[in-house]
Amino acid sequence: MLSRLDDLAKRCEAALRRAEARAPQVGAQVAHVVPWATAALEYLDRRSEAGASGPCPLPELFHALRASLPGLTLPGFHEGLGRLHDVRAVRLAPAAEMTEPEYAVVVDGKLAYAVTRSL
Repeated sequence: MLSRLDDLAKRCEAALRRAEARAPQVGAQVAHVVPWATAALEYLDRRSEAGASGPCPLPELFHALRASLPGLTLPGFHEGLGRLHDVRAVRLAPAAEMTEPEYAVVVDGKLAYAVTRSL
């Protein structure tokens, strides 16, 4: 039993080290312009760790952020996503199906409807 507990403790410590090493980082300037950047990156990380496959649809990310930031507007969300894309914190991508086109954003002349965390 003690051996199992030791193994579990080692795995927990390793997982914590990995999580700390991968903690979302954005520069101070980006964080000033996009105050919800860290929350968005953390949400994308949690989503991925939970086993979600594929990119996150923009409506899902917007609603997840809006739950804790009720003042977030759709235009502000679009502007912030553009900035996060510009600094390569996220990648914006088209989606096969757009059920709520008002959440789509134009980036680099292309319509994007989904987002992934850049590595």
